[in-house]
Amino acid sequence: MKVSPGRLTGTLLLLAFAAGCATTAPPSKLVKPVWPDPPQKARIQFVTGLRSKEDLPQKKSFGSKFQDAAFGSSDIANVYQPSGLAISDDDKRLYVADWVRGYLVVFDFEQNATRVIGGPDSGQPLSSPFSVALDASENVYAVEKEDKVVRVYDRSGKFLRNITTLGTEPFERPTGLAIDKKRDLLYIADSSHVSSLNHRIFVFTTGGKFVRFIGTRGNIDGAFNVPTFLHVDDDGKLYVSDSLNFRIQIFDADGKFLAKFGQQGDAPGYFSKIKGVAKDTFGNVYVVDAGMSGVTLFNSKFEALLIFGGYSAKPGYFQGPTAIAIDKSNRIYVADNLSARINVYQLLQTKPEESFEESEGPKK
Repeated sequence: MKVSPGRLTGTLLLLAFAAGCATTAPPSKLVKPVWPDPPQKARIQFVTGLRSKEDLPQKKSFGSKFQDAAFGSSDIANVYQPSGLAISDDDKRLYVADWVRGYLVVFDFEQNATRVIGGPDSGQPLSSPFSVALDASENVYAVEKEDKVVRVYDRSGKFLRNITTLGTEPFERPTGLAIDKKRDLLYIADSSHVSSLNHRIFVFTTGGKFVRFIGTRGNIDGAFNVPTFLHVDDDGKLYVSDSLNFRIQIFDADGKFLAKFGQQGDAPGYFSKIKGVAKDTFGNVYVVDAGMSGVTLFNSKFEALLIFGGYSAKPGYFQGPTAIAIDKSNRIYVADNLSARINVYQLLQTKPEESFEESEGPKK
């Protein structure tokens, strides 16, 4: 189901469904979309879209501008079909896995520049990176779904090592990555295949030493049906997009099942095509749903509060959202695979004690 930009994506969910299905006109080119719609208090605001270095503030000399106009820019650092995101601890660099381009694109907000990791001249090129994660030293981990390996580079792009499995327990179809920086743990989701029972999470040290498995194929608590995107919060809790069980599962740092939320459906709080998952500094959980072409924001009790986005080619909306990353200032980055860009939003909630429910009145 594709949700068009309108009342559903612009209103606190419970109020939206009480109010009915009226739609609002799409925003003009000069107005950046916000959610929920006015006159309600804005909580999410679209900031910009990122495709290449041209989307960053530019301070070019006349000579460099003339050269680009005459000969074209030689920079290949642009995104085409982004599928994975990671943000540096200082919020200054965004790493993007582009499985069609076959490399990682780095947006350097401090230098107002872009560059490539894992390109054809890297010494160990990538071919189809699906996800990306960063360790405490900002070494870069990229999962190769087709080659069934995780390749590791330093921050400058120098190849360091491969992480793979040997013997009778290989990766079948590795997809999602997440790193617990405090405990030096690397989580790798193996989405596997329809006929396989090995739908599970591999746990390694960041140096590549195998630690344990989490889960197997199934629909009971702690089991998976096509696990894909992963997120580790500051407490070491692992959030897993359990895609074909249509839920998010949560585990502690030892791999013990803690909680779950969601089920299949097209109503608020339900899921259709789960993709990325992340948390902000207030403890809210964000889940990307490609079926709804939006991102659902849940509070710490896993109650659905807001959907932002919606299906459209207009700036601020989505055609095929995938991964999500949130920095320490609650700037939200969402990869839009089919629009060939990263949508950037800002959470406008600024006080930890201020909940959505308190500011908008009682639930209905």
